[in-house]
Amino acid sequence: MNKRKINTFPLKIAVLGHKTIPSRQGGIEIVVEELTVRMAKLGHKITVYNRNGHHVSGKEFDEKKLKEYKGIRMKYVPTIDKKGLAAMSASFFAAVAAAFGKYDVVHFHAEGPCAMLWLPKLFGKRCIATIHGLDHQRAKWGKLASTYIMLGEKCAVKFADEIIVLSEGVQNYFKETYGRDTKFIPNGVNRPVIRKAELIDKKFGLKKDDYILFLGRLVPEKGITYLIEGFKNVKTDKKLVIAGGSSDTDEFANQLKEMAKDDDRIIFTGFVQGQLLDELYSNAYIYSLPTFTPNYLDHKAKKNRHDRNQYRQSDHHEAIVDRDIYNAAQKMLTAARYAKKGFPFPNLKVVDEGALKGFVSVNRSWTGFTGEDYEKASQSAYSDQTDINDTEKEERKDSGFDLSGYEIVRAQFFSTRLNPAMTISEGKVTFNTACLKKFENVEYVEILFNSVEKCIAVRPCDKDDINAVKWGTIRNGKWVVLPKSCKGFSEPLFDLMNWNDECKYRFRGQYSKENNEQILLFDLEEPEVIKHEIIQEDLPDVNTSEGVKDTENKEENKIKKIVRTLFPKQWKNHFGCRTEEVVLLHRVKYCGNWDVLRPAKTIEGMEVISENLLKKLDNEAQNMIEKMRCAV
Repeated sequence: MNKRKINTFPLKIAVLGHKTIPSRQGGIEIVVEELTVRMAKLGHKITVYNRNGHHVSGKEFDEKKLKEYKGIRMKYVPTIDKKGLAAMSASFFAAVAAAFGKYDVVHFHAEGPCAMLWLPKLFGKRCIATIHGLDHQRAKWGKLASTYIMLGEKCAVKFADEIIVLSEGVQNYFKETYGRDTKFIPNGVNRPVIRKAELIDKKFGLKKDDYILFLGRLVPEKGITYLIEGFKNVKTDKKLVIAGGSSDTDEFANQLKEMAKDDDRIIFTGFVQGQLLDELYSNAYIYSLPTFTPNYLDHKAKKNRHDRNQYRQSDHHEAIVDRDIYNAAQKMLTAARYAKKGFPFPNLKVVDEGALKGFVSVNRSWTGFTGEDYEKASQSAYSDQTDINDTEKEERKDSGFDLSGYEIVRAQFFSTRLNPAMTISEGKVTFNTACLKKFENVEYVEILFNSVEKCIAVRPCDKDDINAVKWGTIRNGKWVVLPKSCKGFSEPLFDLMNWNDECKYRFRGQYSKENNEQILLFDLEEPEVIKHEIIQEDLPDVNTSEGVKDTENKEENKIKKIVRTLFPKQWKNHFGCRTEEVVLLHRVKYCGNWDVLRPAKTIEGMEVISENLLKKLDNEAQNMIEKMRCAV
């Protein structure tokens, strides 16, 4: 296969895409100057196409137009000096000149100018594109400009002989998005020139180690707003020096100055260069670079019109922590959102054996667990499915009296005033006075839930228990019951039981006591369903001397709030169940095995994070934050 012969030395190279050199208007200008000067010293013939417009920071910073600079030939192309049009117009005229010029290589810098790369390529030039960043993601560009920049990106992919990138992230972007291989060549740095604080002292009153320095273009993606907000909350005698000019427009620069106007420690120097710049670098206490650049796989939402991939890629870079640990921590943070300050992160624990096998300890404030989580936790205590469904029938002794045809009347048809009862509504659980009397002089209790047997258990506990609920309080010398907020538990419970959140559900309790141990059990299968309704009631007319006033009262009294108890349709026309159909839940006596608890390992992610690991991660995070602090 025949290949076009290319001169190896010296090469005639055209460079375009920057603003102008020599200049410090931006990072691209610095790179172009350093690169071209070094190539010229090697003997290559370099022609640089500069813009013909004004300095981005203002006319007062315009540099003298040069025909030659350190062995580089300088040319200036027509430029429409308006935001968005300057780069577009300059790159167009520069590309036309390069296409008709006698060059071996045409070197484009930045994505936007690459929109014209096809033109010199059409005339047989070897074209190189250096991508300094994914410019279409920058906040300063509108829809039209971003579209044009994306066009430049695609032209580079399609027509460039080689593409140079400055970071591995951008290299991965071109590979993942376009399948295009690129050359990764990071920017280098020069050895610094150390100068004493002379000019900066005279002009801004700055001395050595007297200030924190930011240097760069005043554009949103540099993250300067975060820097100002953070600095204003830091108690320090240091000053914050923001050095750099605006880019294309003064709007954002004015916004920053408005943010900082009430803090005289913040100094805006404007565009700086030469000795002034060297002194700022040399005498800063610390340099701050809060630059915000969205990841190419997680950038701002925008319609891609099916022209590029836009998705998240798992594990595309080294994780700070393991993904499982991250997921577990997120779940725990959600669950602990309303927990008491200083409490350890929540973890569902289940009873392994005994009378309360399958019961999960409940904290009514934890909001991160779902009904499915509680169900998995309970099921994890059973060895197999047969254990779950295993209920024993109590043997009926022959009493000598035939109970055939009799029905056992449901307790729900009777008052609960004298019997232990629990009422659950959306966000609240209430126990009646009868429950309180069963647990005499008990101040705190623990609530457990078994999603398999559909039961709730309550038992006394210590005040310091993480899941302790205040049972009651003393009023006028008597124990009285307290309603208890339980939004964190009621929501997954309502979901698991398929209850109506507009209703209340009341359950009768079964009390058991053995020696010094006591327990209340509530079966959730057949509740009393209570619903509040508002009805309009017609009242008879009442003749009084105050006829008008009475009429008004009558209208008001037509609206009435009532409480209805709802029963399932299958309960209609009978009291309960026939005696031969009744299956009694056989439960061994509670005898001190309540505390046989273990973490519910079936809850996804909960087993991968511990208190010790959490403390370690927290300490590491605090150390990182401390290192980044600007305050002394």
